Amino acid sequence: MSVKNLVVGSGFSGATIANLIATQLDEEVLVIDKKDHIAGNCYDFRDENGIMIHKYGSHIFHTNSKKVWSYLKQFTDFNTYMHKVVGILDG
Repeated sequence: MSVKNLVVGSGFSGATIANLIATQLDEEVLVIDKKDHIAGNCYDFRDENGIMIHKYGSHIFHTNSKKVWSYLKQFTDFNTYMHKVVGILDG
């Protein structure tokens, strides 16, 4: 099998590069990964009870880039999450 484009890793970077090669250059891409799933360490799945499990821990995504946000919104929905860091200094 002869492949012009090989992407190693199907996390955010690998999946994005593979998608852009396929959609922008209209070329075939072979994506390989040592894991048995896509999405790298951001992989999640629903268990037998329908509960969302984050296999490698929770993930928080943030960006100020409208271009990045628009690109990612093609593929998924995001839940709003906000946090506030609070510290107490006892001197």
